[in-house]
Amino acid sequence: MNFWKWITKSLYHLPMLSASRMRPITQTIFHVLFVLLIACMPFFVSLGVTLHKQIDQVVTFLDSTNVDVTIENQQLTIEKEQTYFFDDHAFLLTNDEGHIASFISKHQQGVVFGPTSLLVFSNDSEQTIPYAFAGSSVSSDRLLDTVTSMQSFLPIIVVIFSLMIYMLYATGVFILISLVASITLLFKKEAHAHITYRHLWGITAHATSGPLLLFLTTDLLVRTYSDLPLLSTLLSATLIAATLTLSIFALKKIPPKKRKPTLT
Repeated sequence: MNFWKWITKSLYHLPMLSASRMRPITQTIFHVLFVLLIACMPFFVSLGVTLHKQIDQVVTFLDSTNVDVTIENQQLTIEKEQTYFFDDHAFLLTNDEGHIASFISKHQQGVVFGPTSLLVFSNDSEQTIPYAFAGSSVSSDRLLDTVTSMQSFLPIIVVIFSLMIYMLYATGVFILISLVASITLLFKKEAHAHITYRHLWGITAHATSGPLLLFLTTDLLVRTYSDLPLLSTLLSATLIAATLTLSIFALKKIPPKKRKPTLT
């Protein structure tokens, strides 16, 4: 069976999920990583669009406001903490890390010039851009030009953020697969004594495909159009339950091992 058939049939075909226990572990890992990449693509595109819009807002804000800010040795220098509201965005300039969390909780979208980085937030998403991208020192009159120049290498920033998020998700997915495979062991009957944890791990890895695609797509919509964190928790629980259910049904599809006749 070719690669694309494994991808498509892992979404619905229980006999194929049962047979996946025989795939080499390297192919199984690649399968999971590829499905995760597909599932993350809408989020990465959304991340790029959001960052681009927010940086545009920063440029417009700096162009319209006389802000006295200096960045020296990648550290923000200001005389006093300042808050601005511009075009439905909230802007905070602060040297106090403790004020950032409370500021974000009070506003839906905005930008924070923090002690060591620029933080862009919108709804439940946050992206931090270290001042290292701007250089070691930036004077107040050059800040607008520096932020404007950041737009030219924004794709690189998006790629870096996307890789970090992808690695984080991949770690979580492999932990999930290992956990569900361990739970599936409890449902293994005597007739399936020949099925090992390695087999169940392969089945669970392929059973994760459909729920994972649905989870990340739905989770993106929830984070974009809803401010109810409980929904994300519910989606996570649904992902685990769906993967476990598919793994158990796939296990039941495996024919029991025939016992060798004994001489009497």
